[in-house]
Amino acid sequence: MAVSNRDRVGKAFEQLAVGLKPYVDRRMVRFHPQRDEWFEHWKMSGQTGVGPDAHLKDPQILLRVMADFWSVAFRQELTSAIRNVVFSLRQRRNDWAHNKPFHFDDTYRALDEIHQLLVAIDAPDADAVGAERDALLKARFEAEAKKSAVESQAATGVVKGLRPWREVAEPH
Repeated sequence: MAVSNRDRVGKAFEQLAVGLKPYVDRRMVRFHPQRDEWFEHWKMSGQTGVGPDAHLKDPQILLRVMADFWSVAFRQELTSAIRNVVFSLRQRRNDWAHNKPFHFDDTYRALDEIHQLLVAIDAPDADAVGAERDALLKARFEAEAKKSAVESQAATGVVKGLRPWREVAEPH
């Protein structure tokens, strides 16, 4: 069974949450004044829609924390290009959560940005997301090659296994 673009993106966001959680925790404990209670303190600062353990499994929360504390905890280690990726992924995660369609280009960009962020933080799941991104490209290439072959057969009129029309029907 073929994997849908939405499923690919959902799986990649799950891998992002797994890879991002220890990194965000490590940076926040190091730079936040309430070291071990940084998440509770952040939640109490007016954040809405955040569950008690949301930062353990939801990449949207982790991306929000990165955006909110960028200059304090993340700017020293990550580039401004990665900051742009963080903001872009927040929007892509929102689109995914609200069931917006993911076409090839959207899916490729989401997988590539997730891969970039995971590589930037040295997360072990980066290779898996990169492999999924490459598999998406391969599937696209194979579909285009198949389509091109069918179009060329139709244009030339030569189709394997078919006899010429003169052998099938008698001309007048």
